[in-house]
Amino acid sequence: MAMTLGVDVSVKVKHNRPSCGAGHAGDDMRIGEFARRGGVSPRALRHYEQSGLLVARRTSSGYRDYDEDQLESLARIRVILDAGLGTAAARSYLDCVELRGGATRVHMCPQLLERVRALEQRIADNRARVQQQREAVTRFVAAADRD
Repeated sequence: MAMTLGVDVSVKVKHNRPSCGAGHAGDDMRIGEFARRGGVSPRALRHYEQSGLLVARRTSSGYRDYDEDQLESLARIRVILDAGLGTAAARSYLDCVELRGGATRVHMCPQLLERVRALEQRIADNRARVQQQREAVTRFVAAADRD
């Protein structure tokens, strides 16, 4: 009985061209260069990969390789995380963030809006707690003996 074996072959071609610096369109970037260009730490990139937000190709030596297109994904991830929504929200709502010409547009579905409102409520609660603590510190200092 003859068996058929399906083989998927991927070939990476290196162009022989003068070195103009890493990260030009079409070039692969190692984690340090990608982190620098994306404004994050390599540790953050590893965390995003572990969280399922980014997928890095691996070289035969096991190094992570990123391409230019992934910089936009990273920027969209940062928009969500910088808003305080966390990696689970970034995984769920990454497609809701659009970057065009330096402008950010968020398509606010009902579920995302609910998460944003919950975050706003937590922020308001935290502000109230901070204000209460400030008042308590003020009372404490006012009650201090002044020798």
